[in-house]
Amino acid sequence: MELSEENLEYITFVAKEYCHLPEFNDEYSKLNASTHAKSIFKARYETLNYTFQKAYQEYSQNEKIKSTINIYQLDSDKLWLLFLFITDFTESCFYEDTNVEELSISDFCKEYISLIENSNDINITVTSPDKRISLKNPVFIKAFKDFCEILIQQPNNDLLNNRFYQTIIDEKNKHEIKKIKLFVKMFRYFLDHHVKVRKPGKMIFIGKLLYLGNFVTEESYLTEYNPIPITTQNERTIKLHGTVFINGKEYIKDPDDIGKRIADNIKKCPDTTPTSISNYIDYPLDF
Repeated sequence: MELSEENLEYITFVAKEYCHLPEFNDEYSKLNASTHAKSIFKARYETLNYTFQKAYQEYSQNEKIKSTINIYQLDSDKLWLLFLFITDFTESCFYEDTNVEELSISDFCKEYISLIENSNDINITVTSPDKRISLKNPVFIKAFKDFCEILIQQPNNDLLNNRFYQTIIDEKNKHEIKKIKLFVKMFRYFLDHHVKVRKPGKMIFIGKLLYLGNFVTEESYLTEYNPIPITTQNERTIKLHGTVFINGKEYIKDPDDIGKRIADNIKKCPDTTPTSISNYIDYPLDF
């Protein structure tokens, strides 16, 4: 598939919104961000194209996907490139584990200093999963207060003012819901600005893309049903839901409300994903 500016149109639209730092929100910065993101995508394209060969076959042959794209009046090739881009962007945000603290280092130091100055009964406690130690020695408490005062005097230190920090991820699939939330957010942004019809539902369509991107493994995200064995108790629902043959055996196609499942899963994940660690993010030269 040719990576012309025309074919990258959908990527340009999304990249201008998601590939710049929040403090660089002007149109010029957004344009530069989209240019940077497209250069990264072009370099990654052959790898992505190979990785998602099987997914592309499903994408191009699945009747529901083709019908939805037609109803949405979208370009199938451009949308596939957007799928690869959003999938790769999402994964690039999780090479490291993003942790969120209630207080930044600077705010913690200020709270600690205030606590020391307003209380005479202070102890410092350090805990780990298998041990807890505590100290009330005023010499150490004063020394730590002095250290905190030095820290907060550092000018414009983003590291001290940031509540986010990263650690290397060592657990496979640790953040499925976070990934799903970011993927859905980016695709909803595109669809909300390009699709005027209400049906087929956007979340149901995104569910199919989540499956193709390996963010979910349940096939019902693609088919919109779960196959259940036919029994005397449920055979009356055959006319209502229809059946499907799997390995020569007939099953009832029990409907699965994928849109609701996605929405419910996202609600379980209040955390936002700082995208600044992604290589798709454009950092100005003077940043």
